[in-house]
Amino acid sequence: MSTVEASGTVFVVIPVFNRLHFTRACLGALQRQTYPNVTVIVADGSSTDGTPEIVRRDYPEVIVLTSDVELWWSGATAMGVNHAMGRGNSDRDFVLFLNNDTEIPDDYIATLVRVARSRGAAVGAKVVDVRNPACCLDAGEYIDWENYQFPVKTTIADGELGCGNVDVLPGRGSLIPLDVIGRVGNIAADKFPHYIADYEFFTRVKRSGVPLYVTYETAILAHIDATGILPEPAPTTWRSAWNQLFSRRSMGNVVDHWRFIHRHAPAHLRSRHKRRLIWRSVGITPIGPAIIRVQRLCSMVTGGAGRRRSIILGIVLYPLLLARYLVQQIFFLTVLLCRIGFVDFDSHPRYERGLLLSAAQQKCKPVFLLACALINLRTPGCVNETLCQRFGTSLDCLIRRGLIDPRGFAGWHLMRDTPAGWSLPIMRLRFAAAAPFPPSARRARLKAYLIRRRLRSATVAEPVAADIVPAATARHV
Repeated sequence: MSTVEASGTVFVVIPVFNRLHFTRACLGALQRQTYPNVTVIVADGSSTDGTPEIVRRDYPEVIVLTSDVELWWSGATAMGVNHAMGRGNSDRDFVLFLNNDTEIPDDYIATLVRVARSRGAAVGAKVVDVRNPACCLDAGEYIDWENYQFPVKTTIADGELGCGNVDVLPGRGSLIPLDVIGRVGNIAADKFPHYIADYEFFTRVKRSGVPLYVTYETAILAHIDATGILPEPAPTTWRSAWNQLFSRRSMGNVVDHWRFIHRHAPAHLRSRHKRRLIWRSVGITPIGPAIIRVQRLCSMVTGGAGRRRSIILGIVLYPLLLARYLVQQIFFLTVLLCRIGFVDFDSHPRYERGLLLSAAQQKCKPVFLLACALINLRTPGCVNETLCQRFGTSLDCLIRRGLIDPRGFAGWHLMRDTPAGWSLPIMRLRFAAAAPFPPSARRARLKAYLIRRRLRSATVAEPVAADIVPAATARHV
């Protein structure tokens, strides 16, 4: 039996949605707690694996709350907190937020209650990896409002028992006095259904004058591959970018961050952070890096001071950037159709480079190259053995040097956007590969243009030049 004073009940609120095996392990850890007055509330958000029925059968002492709709973390937690508020004594009772994908030691609740009473604070504990308890994942969380970042402390000094200067506590394993919830309100489930809801709640708690403290005397063990601690991978497609920006399961949900900034960011930083949030959202889309490059180019051209000039220049360049993206999509679609057999380039002699040229792309290619030239982006281009030999190299040599993609189609390979190791002949080859017309036709048109210019400037026409012009133009037009 713990020596901790047992006056006051701790209501443990566990939001669950399926994952019954995690819920069983969590309830087992709660049954072993040394603190005597513990009431466990499982708030189920419409699980489909029979969690409510099994918990009622195997753990009769547990209060199970159910819903007909999926509640996410915030809705389920708020439902459990409302039940605790109706049953508890606000002067001495506590609420413990606990996720079912975490495990706690036997003295966890007793330690948090002792620290909370001694410091008059809402208390959390350090988070460690369940597979390696020596690995500290979270020893304190902060909000850097100047840059709108959420740095996390992961190192603990020898002899350090806790940290009292944190800005927020996580929603897993944090203990809050019941009277504090009565003053600041419940979880804002209507505005923050899932992620950032715990940050928003504890920001209100801290601004109400209640200290936030993280104790290192105990720890909560997290399954990091299931608990949402790991960062999300960078999106590579439009679908993945959309999910990262707007999915309920995404920590980068732009709507949640917009509302959090609007509610709690310092007044002089709100507009700036909202603009940055928009730029970050654009930056994770497939065309985001190119758009950001345009914005930086505009700032360089205008010196970073003329915002109006920068905006006007951006408005001019964005359509060209969009044209570049559309041409790339047409190219990928053409390659796909060719690979699955819907397009037979052999029956179309006008397509000299079957992998690169389609009817739509041939019309858009000059716009494509113009956009690339204006925004300082390199076009990949497509080469074959004949074109490589014209510039004194070979496909095998370029593949070994990593300058072209070894995967090809019908003898054609894409050049990679890697300027390292490029020589002058390779640069000329790249230009020839990305040119909208074959090199021979380009030279003929240039020669014809120079001859016409010479004829116009001469007082007496030169017969030889006059004979050359029709032959040069007729052969390639």
